[in-house]
Amino acid sequence: MKPTSSGHVFLVRPEVDSTDVARLANAVRRRAEQQGLAFTTFRARSVRMSGEGPGRRSQFLEILDARGLYRSLHRAEVMVVTLTEVYVRRDPSRDPPARRTAMSLGEYVKHKGLFGLVRGDGDVDVHFNQFAVWRSEPPGCAGIDDPRALPFHVFEASGDRSSLRDAGWDRRFRHRYGPANRRTDDEAKVWSRATHHHGVDQLAVCRCFLPRGTHWDVSTGRQKVALRTSHEVWQLTDRPHDYVNVYPDAFVRNAPGSTARRVWPRAAQRK
Repeated sequence: MKPTSSGHVFLVRPEVDSTDVARLANAVRRRAEQQGLAFTTFRARSVRMSGEGPGRRSQFLEILDARGLYRSLHRAEVMVVTLTEVYVRRDPSRDPPARRTAMSLGEYVKHKGLFGLVRGDGDVDVHFNQFAVWRSEPPGCAGIDDPRALPFHVFEASGDRSSLRDAGWDRRFRHRYGPANRRTDDEAKVWSRATHHHGVDQLAVCRCFLPRGTHWDVSTGRQKVALRTSHEVWQLTDRPHDYVNVYPDAFVRNAPGSTARRVWPRAAQRK
């Protein structure tokens, strides 16, 4: 399946809408329809983060919606619009989630699509105009060796990544995590660029089309390390040939003969 060049707008609404929020949500939907853009609405859920004060709640994108959104970011030109601050789980097995294992939806989308927070009527115009400009620009990624191709909710890397397109930042990234063909993240997981491609989908990162089946072979030298996506948790060990294939859209595939295993959700938890 080749990514389409069509635009897709995802609107994430809070669990409960105020009158103003409902009005702004309708304005976003109408603008997408007027411009012939595909349109999808997700409803966030209000949850309490572990360790937060009593009564303090945050809006989280549902786990399966987060998975579906990240897949779409690699198959179309996507703008994600929210009407309030929304978070994504980086460890979906934690319930309730903790702040250190959560990331903002804006960070989740960064380098893959466009993100916009709508607080007032003027923001609708601003974000749709930015989306039109963004779609006309050159690709925002130089290929699989570009750090922006990494699924950064899976690859453990600290620090601000907003300047990844800057040559100086890229050099510092290489110095800390290693060359593109063999990077080591902050949890000692080794991301080796695969030389044999598997898969039928051709993915894109910010309009840069990647070779079909492009992925990384991810392993570890530690006894036991977790690899987390926004919807799964896998366990890796230091046994020989124990690794998984990780794709730019955060799809994880167990390698032949590998003893790595998915530990969440278990088969009985699947929907």
